[in-house]
Amino acid sequence: MEDGSLDSQVGSFSSSTLNGTYAFDITGFDGSLSNDLIGTLQANGTNTLNMLLIANVDGILQQNQSFSGTYAVTSNGRAVGSLNGFSNNLVLYLVSPSNAYIVQADTDVALHGTMNKQ
Repeated sequence: MEDGSLDSQVGSFSSSTLNGTYAFDITGFDGSLSNDLIGTLQANGTNTLNMLLIANVDGILQQNQSFSGTYAVTSNGRAVGSLNGFSNNLVLYLVSPSNAYIVQADTDVALHGTMNKQ
């Protein structure tokens, strides 16, 4: 049995759609290590990202990690980001300018979550 979510997209999408501060939660596995991540993702509407997170990696708390990078948004709402030291393939599926699903699509990583504009 599988479960999940299905949302209807609202509006049109471009790099300027992703603009502001978003709270996120991400969970899953990186190799054999379980990960639970929470934090903020800040996008400036012109392809620059900044992430601040607290991570619980296999039961070990890692606080106040900061990453910066870039992103690009396609008209269908799929955004791909690269955050130095975190992921070269962070994929966002925009539902609206306020909500998105997150998938970290790096090799041997199975992390996913949601984000909501603050």
